[in-house]
Amino acid sequence: MLLIKIGTRLKEREEANKYIRDNFGDSGKNNLNIKSTAVVLSGEDLKAVQQNLETNIFGEKSIVYLENWNEEEYRDYVYKYLEEIRESHNLFVIDEVEILDATFNKLSKYAYKETIFDAREDKVKESAFYFADLFLMRKKKESWTEYFRLLKVGEPVESIAGALIYKIKVSRISANLK
Repeated sequence: MLLIKIGTRLKEREEANKYIRDNFGDSGKNNLNIKSTAVVLSGEDLKAVQQNLETNIFGEKSIVYLENWNEEEYRDYVYKYLEEIRESHNLFVIDEVEILDATFNKLSKYAYKETIFDAREDKVKESAFYFADLFLMRKKKESWTEYFRLLKVGEPVESIAGALIYKIKVSRISANLK
């Protein structure tokens, strides 16, 4: 089974930790008899991912943390065994702060919906050019609130006006070229 924990938002990360405790701990509802020590595969050790797909000779299942796997040569080992990781009785945990969207989408195809914890921060546009785009799209309310938000975070009025004038100039030039 594959569990993906991405991002830095504390609430979602705690939900992921609670999911692991509730479902894979000694008193969890699945009662999987997980060993007290987890296996950490990092860097060169990722070549041993195939050895961790099955339970040990005593039937104990384990939690396997995959770390530092984003380098191309190590990522290939993880990608090679994604289907087997999904069907494994062991729990494989990928815990990353940042990850490319394409990589996240690929991994998400092999994880069950309830084991994906997306804790990435929402992207906030803090630029005067975003305000200028809203203004030129004639979104009055959004541009007004964005203008005051920019002032609140300390954006200089000159940069806001400069971005607005620049965007108007570019849009006028492009309109004349048509």
